[in-house]
Amino acid sequence: MADKKISQLTALAAANVAPATDVLAIVDTSATETKKITAKDLIDGALNGGTANGVLYLNGSKVATSGSALTFDGTNFASTGSLTGSTLKTTRASGAQPEIVLTQTSVASWSIYNPPASTDLRFYNGSDLLTLLSSGNVGIGTSSPVTKLQVSGTNATVTLSDTNASGGSYSTLLFRNTDGLSTAYNIASIYGLTTANGGNGALTFYTAASNSNTEKMRLDSSGNLGIGTTSPGARLSVTNSNATSPTAEFGGNQVREFVRTGTQSSDGTIRVDIAFTSQGSNWSSQLIEIAVSTSAGGSSSRYGGVVRYVLTSLTDLQGPTALASDLTGLTVATAFSGMEFRVTFSTTGGNIDLYCVHVRVLSSNTSAPATSVVIS
Repeated sequence: MADKKISQLTALAAANVAPATDVLAIVDTSATETKKITAKDLIDGALNGGTANGVLYLNGSKVATSGSALTFDGTNFASTGSLTGSTLKTTRASGAQPEIVLTQTSVASWSIYNPPASTDLRFYNGSDLLTLLSSGNVGIGTSSPVTKLQVSGTNATVTLSDTNASGGSYSTLLFRNTDGLSTAYNIASIYGLTTANGGNGALTFYTAASNSNTEKMRLDSSGNLGIGTTSPGARLSVTNSNATSPTAEFGGNQVREFVRTGTQSSDGTIRVDIAFTSQGSNWSSQLIEIAVSTSAGGSSSRYGGVVRYVLTSLTDLQGPTALASDLTGLTVATAFSGMEFRVTFSTTGGNIDLYCVHVRVLSSNTSAPATSVVIS
């Protein structure tokens, strides 16, 4: 064979290389001879000491090498190292299941996967434990949550736990909405409140008015329910500081209860003004019962009783039984003014120092209840 330059040699296609027999000429500069090496020996020598199934890469010195941190057996990739980067992407053909599996020796594996032909994301450990739908709904114990958060299971429980080790600690369920002006406000909340050491608590209910959340109802540790009070002294305690609204209402406005307590200064009178809605010819009989208890003149004397009226119009009391009074130490007078009926109680015993007035209005006409009671 005539001498040729290397550039003049015929290129050998990779598919035609015979690793064990095709050779390369090697010039050993430390000797006086030319040596040879097969393609197989060249590759095996370069990767001597590599890891089985290890992925070939250039190390920091740009030397081809492999290791156990990332391996590929022809089918599956495996890694025992850390992944650094902004994106990890796993893509499968339509109908297949993209999945990331997290495993430890002798520990049940976790997997995060996207079911075939689905937009769900699921977390699996023996069964589907958590599902995130493309709508944003999250299901714990269910793969088809119908709300933003659904927890399903036998005797399913959601726990709110406060770790603040102090009296008055609480856990909160907060309701926050956006109004028509696109402004978000806290509009209501329910507190689980620690009231004393040793596992004592209350459930308190807050609602907002003009962006101010205040307590409106409380169920205490003894089972007493308070509306308008934080210290209910009975199974149901209702306190009303609004001078015109009912304390209680039953049967769709058919029974309305108003209770007031207070002090009266100097003229020895208590006035109860009861306002009604306009009824015209549809006036229906209204029974008004007023119970009064007072102390007067700076003494321990007690005066009061119950007076009852039946109204057939806004100007008339019913017949001779209009006034059935068992008041003691008080006189009573009645008057009408427009849509208002006034009852005035007075005593000859001097000033009225303390009073409690309970007004009950009963009507068979639910469209025309008493709208307010003012006691002064």
